[in-house]
Amino acid sequence: MKKVLLLLLGSMYVWNVEAAPRRLQKLIVDNSSVTRISMVQDLVTSIEFPCAVRGGRVGLPSHYKILKPEEFDNEIVVKIVDPRARPTNLIVKCKKQKFVFDLVPTRTIHQDIVEVVGTYGAPSLGTLGSKKVLNKSKKWGGK
Repeated sequence: MKKVLLLLLGSMYVWNVEAAPRRLQKLIVDNSSVTRISMVQDLVTSIEFPCAVRGGRVGLPSHYKILKPEEFDNEIVVKIVDPRARPTNLIVKCKKQKFVFDLVPTRTIHQDIVEVVGTYGAPSLGTLGSKKVLNKSKKWGGK
């Protein structure tokens, strides 16, 4: 009975940690998955990277604004600009890395600072997609 109760309490603790992200958070990002960022309108989120940011794109540019502070080459700032904002994606490119985030507007949960301190993994390469690319490269001038 004690083992079952401890297992149940342990799983509830893990569930609670995942349900409420911290306002100030350091992350080691899995490059094979998408990282969620919760945002509240009228507040900004600063995302810091372990490399210099070369560019970024947001799925709904009319709902979100991305700013690149001149004094920091490894940071971007994101703000919700439309009160009807919907969830969207954010793709940020560094030297040899790409980071993918889901921006999720909420009424109560906001992440002020998300600092990416490291990464692991890599995006998966589907076999069907890679065959198409190889076939096209041969067709378009490959020997």
